[in-house]
Amino acid sequence: MSKTIKTNAMILKISDTPGKDRLLHLLSSGGFFTAFMTPKRNAGKKSYTVDIFTYGEFVIYCADNGNYLINSFTPIDSFYNLRKDIITLSAAGYIAALARHVTNDADCDCETLMELLIKSFSLLSDGEDFRRVKPVFEIKAAQLLGFEPCLEARQKSSEYFFDITDGRLYLSRVNESVRLSRPTVFCIYKILSAAANDAFSFLPESENELQALYDAAQKYIVYHTEREFPALRFLNGVI
Repeated sequence: MSKTIKTNAMILKISDTPGKDRLLHLLSSGGFFTAFMTPKRNAGKKSYTVDIFTYGEFVIYCADNGNYLINSFTPIDSFYNLRKDIITLSAAGYIAALARHVTNDADCDCETLMELLIKSFSLLSDGEDFRRVKPVFEIKAAQLLGFEPCLEARQKSSEYFFDITDGRLYLSRVNESVRLSRPTVFCIYKILSAAANDAFSFLPESENELQALYDAAQKYIVYHTEREFPALRFLNGVI
């Protein structure tokens, strides 16, 4: 039986169709789904348009054939400044693509993922350096996918080698490892332990340690998702 639902969702991607409709790829706290929308379709006496990375309230008609059709849309936040430069826009595109990949996990905590996504876009839109947003999202994404690093070492040290293949710490260099200081390792631990909205508060203070965290997080998520993200490749090409 057909029905109408109301939900808040983020637009991760917009695809054209052979007809006039556009296909919206949406993430809500209940999961990922796609829905058709007619551009500038009348919603009562109002008309509306949508843009990628916009978060808002959707009223959606669930047709008998299983398709979702958008009846109306009320924007809540468009994160307008994500579009201010190519680097910020590219970082947002990669984060959106990674979020979509995370939803492929049947046990995905989409509510936490949504909180992470909104916080990431909010920080980027407010002018935060993408290097302070992207690694946190990647670490939390790995956690949601079940690839949480095991931050245990055989003994205390001022620095460790983080093996991206097994997420463990070693006292000497191993294959596919990144050198991390003890404070940086503690930052990762705090990020993993924190709630979605608080995780972005735990970052290294020095530029060198921040870069090490950035490298470790990117290599770790790429290795464990076993895929290359075109949006990440593009981002790395423009920075």
